[in-house]
Amino acid sequence: SFSAGAQFGALQALNCPAGTCVRAFAGWFGAYDLPAYARHTSSDASLRQLFRCGPQPCTAAMLQAASPIHQVGRAPPPILLVHGQNDAQVLPSQAETFAERLRAAGGEVELQLIPGVGHGLVGASAAATRAALTQALTATFDFFDRALQPRATDSPPR
Repeated sequence: SFSAGAQFGALQALNCPAGTCVRAFAGWFGAYDLPAYARHTSSDASLRQLFRCGPQPCTAAMLQAASPIHQVGRAPPPILLVHGQNDAQVLPSQAETFAERLRAAGGEVELQLIPGVGHGLVGASAAATRAALTQALTATFDFFDRALQPRATDSPPR
């Protein structure tokens, strides 16, 4: 999942009804702590539009409830977070802090901070962007290959 989709996907990965849990999640350049994101951004118009807050700023309670970092419970699924180190739209600290919180809860987390690229993994040139996207895709495929391997405790498919 990318950007806002990463935020929504992470919420689903952490708050799943019984029997519908994901086995692994990968999020690219997402905002995982919306109160911190709101403090960083110069305009909360995107948050107001995304969460349908209307002309008023979204409440702190609403932003916290929609923040994956505030929904981390016990035993989160394996998670990969990919973020550009030069992202000025959604700061890399969003992924770093989320990874720390997940690890503190006992989660398996991989964090890929890609140097020289910003939001969307866009670099200063087409070649830099292509290299960052290739790195992110490779990391994502490798992550899912590892995370979705059958475990000894898994029952065989029927």
